[in-house]
Amino acid sequence: MQRIDFYKLERPIQERFVASARGTSPPAPLASHREAVPRGVLLWGAISAVALVALFWLGSVGYGDLQSSVALQPGWLLIGYAGLGLLSVFAGIRAAALYLREEAMPFPRAVFLFPSGLIDTRGRELVVRPLSELSKANVGNKSLSVSFNDGFSFKFRLADSARPAELERLLGEYGARFSLNPDAAPVSNREIAAYDPLKDNGFSNPFSPTEAMKPPKLKFQILGPLIALVLGPAIGYAVFSARNSLAEEALYSSARAEKSKAAYEAYVARGGQRPEILEILLPRTELAAIVEKNDLAALESYAASRRQSEIWPEIENALAKALTAELERVKQLGTRAALREFEAKYGKHEMIVPALEQAISDHRARALAKFAQVAKPNPEVLDFFERLLIYADEHGPKLELKFKRKLADTVARTENRLRKSIFYGGEASLPTQYFDAKRSEGREATVAKTLLEQFARAFPADTLSLEPSGVLEDASEDLPKVQAPTLLFAHRTEMSGEYLSAEPRAAYTGVGFLCRVSLQIPGDDKPYEFKSSTWQAPGLREIRNGASFEAIYTEMADKAFTKLTKRFTNDLLPGLAE
Repeated sequence: MQRIDFYKLERPIQERFVASARGTSPPAPLASHREAVPRGVLLWGAISAVALVALFWLGSVGYGDLQSSVALQPGWLLIGYAGLGLLSVFAGIRAAALYLREEAMPFPRAVFLFPSGLIDTRGRELVVRPLSELSKANVGNKSLSVSFNDGFSFKFRLADSARPAELERLLGEYGARFSLNPDAAPVSNREIAAYDPLKDNGFSNPFSPTEAMKPPKLKFQILGPLIALVLGPAIGYAVFSARNSLAEEALYSSARAEKSKAAYEAYVARGGQRPEILEILLPRTELAAIVEKNDLAALESYAASRRQSEIWPEIENALAKALTAELERVKQLGTRAALREFEAKYGKHEMIVPALEQAISDHRARALAKFAQVAKPNPEVLDFFERLLIYADEHGPKLELKFKRKLADTVARTENRLRKSIFYGGEASLPTQYFDAKRSEGREATVAKTLLEQFARAFPADTLSLEPSGVLEDASEDLPKVQAPTLLFAHRTEMSGEYLSAEPRAAYTGVGFLCRVSLQIPGDDKPYEFKSSTWQAPGLREIRNGASFEAIYTEMADKAFTKLTKRFTNDLLPGLAE
């Protein structure tokens, strides 16, 4: 075997071989096999095709799959697209360059069997195997197989069925003629040149160039990589962009087909940005899920941040229905506390305010009707309590019960006269000490108990609740300015006269109690007022029976407060005072 660089041969030999390989000049090949596409072209073309397939395979990953994290592929995958695009374009340009170079070769890429031997032109160099190295030749019906001493073998296909017999004869003749047998007749150079296209036959075309042929240059040697560097990533980006655009459409179609909250959420999670899903379909399914759970708190929270939503009318309608249903449930409880709690939670929603106000008004009307039925107040009192209930609906049910007490100037003067009396019974007989703050608190507590019991019968505590609120320290006779609804029970103690007892020896005084009760509403100029008074004299029987000064004056005070309380409640709540 011999390797020959065609482009280092002399010009006449080059031209002779080209003419012979093309069949335009002898020696003609006994058989030939022309390679349609060079192996390098096939290799680089295959790489280009594989890279292109991989590019589109990458685009198919997660395509249209709502559960895939790369349904809409992230930007970092552009590296893969750009790389595969670059490889595909570069390999394609390389394959094209190799093909063009092979097309520019002066002789075809083939395997020729000449009378002198086998010449393989498929590589960079010509590979020559002389016929003298032929070890075996098999001639078939339409084929010819040859094997050489170096292990190389090749099979030629024959188009003519008569050709094999002729080839077998020629191979025998040429083999015998060019064998290395020393007994064989010598072969001249001219004879060798007649059978070997790579031998100089001594003839040269005077019109041919003298310089040897040059190998064709590989096209795109410099521009190819630059073109690939620009075009490849651009193709990758285009495929990536088109893929994501189509994938988004596929995701959208899948989500619309499923019509479920999970599908829309998956679409958004995958990176879908269609306003129709983001602003309408997904919120609508979320709303439906919350409505199905009948969870008003969740619905309210959902609505709070979506006032600008495209489906706000639907959200508002659902919220209104839920609030109305909840209000109906609260109304069934029949308590003002339930309505007040509802108002605190949901009163900020304008849509329910009219219905809530109506429910409160209805509850107030029922409470007032029950009050009128049970307490039987006069029209003036009933009108006052109607206004009081309106105020309570806005500010709460608390009605403060305050007491105001005063010892008149007559008390001190009376005690001075008692001290001067010949019947003066000592310090224990002085009455003021039995009408001090401590003893007044006890009597006021009894009054408060009576009032609390009657108000509790008139109104539920969550509608109107009378609550003790201490003593008002105010010497003025005028009605005080109040900051909250107030029932003020003001009482003044007067003392006058002398009641003398010889046995036991003592001097007593009569005690007068003046009561002024008022009911006031802040900002209301029509308070309810009640005035009454009673005079109590010491009980003679108790004096004769030796009762203590404390017992006598305490009984006088208790009787007076009982009378005054009954008179007041008879005027204010006659039906409850019976």
